[in-house]
Formats: sequence, structure tokens, C-alpha cells
Amino acid sequence: MNIKKLLSAKVSILHSGRKLVLSVALLLVGLYSSLIFGQVQKLDFRFEILLRNKEAVAKGLNVKELEKPEMKLDKHLVVTSKGAQTMYSCIVYTKTPEKLKQDGIMVQTVLPSFATALVGIEDLEKLMQLPYVTSVMAPSFTFLHNDVSRAQSGASLLQDGALNNTAYNGAGILVGILDSGIDWKHPDFRKLNDQTKSRIYSIWDQTLTPQGAETSPAGFATGVEYTRAQIEDELDGTPANLSGKQISSDTERM
Repeated sequence: MNIKKLLSAKVSILHSGRKLVLSVALLLVGLYSSLIFGQVQKLDFRFEILLRNKEAVAKGLNVKELEKPEMKLDKHLVVTSKGAQTMYSCIVYTKTPEKLKQDGIMVQTVLPSFATALVGIEDLEKLMQLPYVTSVMAPSFTFLHNDVSRAQSGASLLQDGALNNTAYNGAGILVGILDSGIDWKHPDFRKLNDQTKSRIYSIWDQTLTPQGAETSPAGFATGVEYTRAQIEDELDGTPANLSGKQISSDTERM
């Protein structure tokens, strides 16, 4: 990458029928610094605020900076060997996530390049000292945007042929949707030529705890996954009852 060319580059932006030419030199200063120094944010800024106010938190006081909706942390009251304490959900990025348990971190899910965990303030301080930990991030909360989701996702543009003059209809594409629930019995989620066949690959209900033969998705220890086969068992009129009552009543809260 030629940094000098980038720093002297200009971008043309079409706005209200006028072509505005804006220098991007200042905008690329941050990029230049990152490329030169390779800096990576090691601790989520919300956790930094938490650590700065740890004495207040220990006294049970609220931290005003963290009361805003966009600053919310996912916290849980957990009973540990030290008694009940408030712990926070986090994502720990590391190439050796299996070491976290050895260092006393309450790990929930382990994947090749990161792990999810519940941590207290002392754990956050410990994680900052572990050389194999790249960064520790707090999960973000999502909100419903059903009123604008179609426009923001660009679905209408794709279906109207805005890309490559081709009207894409989604055939052969697997889409992951994060939502508050799904009406999996709706005809739109069944195959047109066979209403006993589902178009849904699987449903991961993160509000449930596995019961009996139910399982979480591979690699995760949270929630229950309902496969297409299980969904179709409910649609064909002869349910196998593997998920039975649960899938009938609870997946709509996913």
C-alpha cells in the first residue's frame, strides 16, 4: 500500500446533484498510524470505564457513563466459590483460547480464534496481563429495525437488478437472521411445492436450556438448536416429539 498516494488522494462524492471534492488526507491519518504502529484496542472502552470506577462498583453504585442504552453491558449475578458476584459477558480474542480456563477464567464457548466468557473486574485486570490475549470486547445489544431493515439491507435494490443488471431472488443463498422470534409454521418459510418441507436451515433459540436429547449448536454451550429435520417432523403431522412442545411454544421467543 502506497501511503503517500493515499494521503494525497481525493474522493468525489455525489450529493444533491453537486459533485463535492473532499480531501481525505486528514481522514487517513488514523489509518496511517494503524498501519505503521499496528495498534489494536486490547480492552473494550466500556470495560475501561468499569475499571476506572471499580471502587464505586464494589460499593454497589451505578456508573452514569454506563447507564446510556448504547453503553449497556451484559451482566449477570453468578454464584462462585467466592460467593455471589456480578459478572460481565465478554469476547476474548486469542489464538490459544484453551488456556483461559487454566488461568481461572469462566469460559462459556471456545472457538479457534476467540472464546466467550463471564468475567468479574478482577478477571478483566488479569486478562490484560495475559500475553496470549489479543483483546477483550463487550458484546453489543441489538434493537428491532423492522421498519427500515428492507431498505438498509439493500434487498429491494438486489431484487430490482441494481447489481450486474441481474434481479437476484436469493436462490441458493443461506441467510443468518438475528430476531426476537420466528413464525416457523408460516407458509413463507415452507417450500412452495411441499408445505411439509421447511426452508429454514435451523433455529437457534438462545433463551432455552437443553432438555433431554436437545443440544446447543456445535461449538457453543448456550441455547437450543432445532434442525430442519426436527422442524419438518412438526410440520408433517407426525411429530417425533424430540423437540415437540418446546419448538411449538418457545422458538417464537428466539
